[in-house]
Amino acid sequence: MSLDHRVHANWLTAVRVDRLSGLMRAVPSAQNGGGLPAGAAARLLSSQFGGTVSEIDQALSFLLFLDLTEVANERLCRTAEGDRLSRRIRQSGPHEFSVFMLRSGLLAEQIRIALSLSSVRSGQMRLPLAPLRRTAPQLVAVLSRLPEVQLRSPVMLPDWVAIELESAWNQVDYIPPATLTGMEHRLAVGERAELYSLQYERSSRVGASAQIIWVSRDDANAGYDIEIRHSSPARCVEVKGSSDSREVVFFLSSNELDKSRTYGQAYEIHYWGGIRLHVRAADDYARLVAAGYPLIISDPSSVLFGPGWECEPTGYRVRKL
Repeated sequence: MSLDHRVHANWLTAVRVDRLSGLMRAVPSAQNGGGLPAGAAARLLSSQFGGTVSEIDQALSFLLFLDLTEVANERLCRTAEGDRLSRRIRQSGPHEFSVFMLRSGLLAEQIRIALSLSSVRSGQMRLPLAPLRRTAPQLVAVLSRLPEVQLRSPVMLPDWVAIELESAWNQVDYIPPATLTGMEHRLAVGERAELYSLQYERSSRVGASAQIIWVSRDDANAGYDIEIRHSSPARCVEVKGSSDSREVVFFLSSNELDKSRTYGQAYEIHYWGGIRLHVRAADDYARLVAAGYPLIISDPSSVLFGPGWECEPTGYRVRKL
């Protein structure tokens, strides 16, 4: 099974979205100790689903790339992530596979194109169908499998679909945490925390994404990570994250402290604790929001040096005179 990841998105059609979902559910779960012989899986499933062995082989490669299936001991099995998605499909409907595809990162470029073409009227996002078909055909294929979406111009998106398009999940690829080293793991936790705050702010209303900027992606020395421009004055958000849920501990740089003093109430810290990299970002985010995150600290240069907080220097800048 092989398919260059650069052409995965280009391979999608509405029919193939349906087939991918069906194939994933047909592959036995690893939890049951089952599986299909990896070398014969495409042939076995082709007889069940129809289509050529080559087409089924491509679909299975796609599912492997998405971490929904895996090959272990020469047997093809559904992963824990595939099991979770299968349960969502069983509980909520087949559109859950399309939602998963929107969040996979593979359609990020096409989603950015769609948002650039969009307009918001009376709180509803609209997309011109003909330009969308030309510039984002695979996204159209995925959208066509979502309830309440009708492919006529303009495409009127229900709020929940518009929020999905504007969400932060489609901007980053899922990286299995087992592949991360110690430093990479810490960096990944930090990026996840920024992603969560970006989503937290973007989900406030339809059309918010255009005014919420992920600053640290372009300027690591800005002194904050996210800028929210639809408020007056604009809010500057520094994001902190940890995989530890037992206590709130983070580091604040001198540059971040200076920016906090400069912007006062317009500067805030978002803290996310207990981040789980082995869980997909959207699911982990929902869990943490339900637990009360983010912890928001407004005007930290004033608050953090008051009651309830302990701040201590952890290093010194040394310069030879």
